[in-house]
Amino acid sequence: MALYHYGLSRPPKNQRRRRGYAVGVLLLCVPLAPFVVLGAVQGWADGDVPGAAVLTLLAALCLVGVGSAVWALVDSFRGGGSRGRERVDGGTDQPSR
Repeated sequence: MALYHYGLSRPPKNQRRRRGYAVGVLLLCVPLAPFVVLGAVQGWADGDVPGAAVLTLLAALCLVGVGSAVWALVDSFRGGGSRGRERVDGGTDQPSR
């Protein structure tokens, strides 16, 4: 999100592209995450601190990526995303600028 605010990156423009990015992250992280977590656990058990620390960081990134991708998929299918959510009184939850 910080890159978006600095103008270096832009979020997906439509829900279809957002779903595509989410599926891509899932296809990358889900098969990789169990092996990275197992490697981190084995590294800590064997006492290999530098290798285990790197694998722990990679495991955390994989798990955060899976969680974010699942959240993006759920949010895109229920009509969320860049649009404001409608409240009962007809307004939106996004602040006015």
